[in-house]
Amino acid sequence: MSASQVAWIAQSQCVGCALCIEACPFDSIAGLAQKTHRILPDLCTECALCLPACPVDCISLRPDPEHPPRDHDYRLRARNRARQRLQRLAVLRDAHERQVQAAHAQFRDGSSEARQAAIREAVGRALGRTAPPR
Repeated sequence: MSASQVAWIAQSQCVGCALCIEACPFDSIAGLAQKTHRILPDLCTECALCLPACPVDCISLRPDPEHPPRDHDYRLRARNRARQRLQRLAVLRDAHERQVQAAHAQFRDGSSEARQAAIREAVGRALGRTAPPR
């Protein structure tokens, strides 16, 4: 019986773009933006969807003798993880859409002073997200 394969990230080449995390439907990649990422081999399903997502080609599939070939139960659990991830993302997307619609309605229906306050608040949030100059 041959060993299964898992994705592997060359840590020295990873730029921390997080595109692989977004591409993985099984939540098998861990890491933060601007930090190197790593594969969680117990969750990797050999789908290889992370490979084309990586802009620096630092991800490859490699044999992993520590993990036996994936069985049917493993694939069912992976499918459930992917389904749960999609549901989580849908809830987040819906909440964000409601926030945007509420902000648009407030901006559209408000007075001139309310609009200016909304613009100042948005600019303040944007400035808070940017790194201070060095």
